[in-house]
Amino acid sequence: MIFKEYKTEEEFLLENEEILLAEEDINNIILGILPQVDKEKILFRIENDSKIELIGVITKTERKGLLVYIENNIISIDVCEFLVDQIVLRNIDLKEIRAPKGIAETIFDLYVKKKEVNVKTSRKNYLMRLNKLNEKYNKEGIIRKATIDDLEYEKEIVLDIHAETLGEDCSEEDAYKIAKIYIEKGLYFLIDENGEILSQAVTSRTLKNGYAIGAIYTPINKRRKGYARLCIYKVVEKILSENKDVIVLYSNTNNLKNRNLYESLGFQIILEESVIKF
Repeated sequence: MIFKEYKTEEEFLLENEEILLAEEDINNIILGILPQVDKEKILFRIENDSKIELIGVITKTERKGLLVYIENNIISIDVCEFLVDQIVLRNIDLKEIRAPKGIAETIFDLYVKKKEVNVKTSRKNYLMRLNKLNEKYNKEGIIRKATIDDLEYEKEIVLDIHAETLGEDCSEEDAYKIAKIYIEKGLYFLIDENGEILSQAVTSRTLKNGYAIGAIYTPINKRRKGYARLCIYKVVEKILSENKDVIVLYSNTNNLKNRNLYESLGFQIILEESVIKF
């Protein structure tokens, strides 16, 4: 087997972009990370007798996360062992693995045999893609794009999202950074006629043919009124007006309410993934 590491993103894309774009929805994170020049990364693929077994990215920020794409989500234990050996050989201390369910766990089990690490958090997500927007929910609503003036408000929302949705701690400093990133990427508020914020969604990753939507959140005192559904509808409507047709979002597998909400709008499950942090 060969661990082919690329020196530049241009080299990586030259050989792998067509493959990744063929399933742009599934590869939205890998493709979304590439343009982020502030994030140092290792770009690679594993080949076995000229067959591409795996395409991957390891971010070398504090998170040190592993992302992989495997065609049809079929991979042998030998390839997983080879991948882990290459990571250890390069003295990379992973902090996160994000991969299809089952594969992430296999890689983690092999990794812990080489490194002494313990699971900090583990969750499973459904990756969902819009099939057809359900016009039944096309109601009047006002969408406002956030500005830097919304930074303080959004910082508090980021803290709430981490505590309530992700079950993770987040410092105020990090919350400010994340809130600023949301605003830069495209944070949209559903507001009432008085300008009060009712719900929000972020175009968290820009893709060649669409967007990934994230940070969907409705304040506690505004829930059970259909604001989240209307906010997502309006953001999706805006994306579709740009002639983009790849629209994806994630839902925790334990959150049936959110899954039902997204399905009601026209999203369908295309993948179940695991996110393991340690």
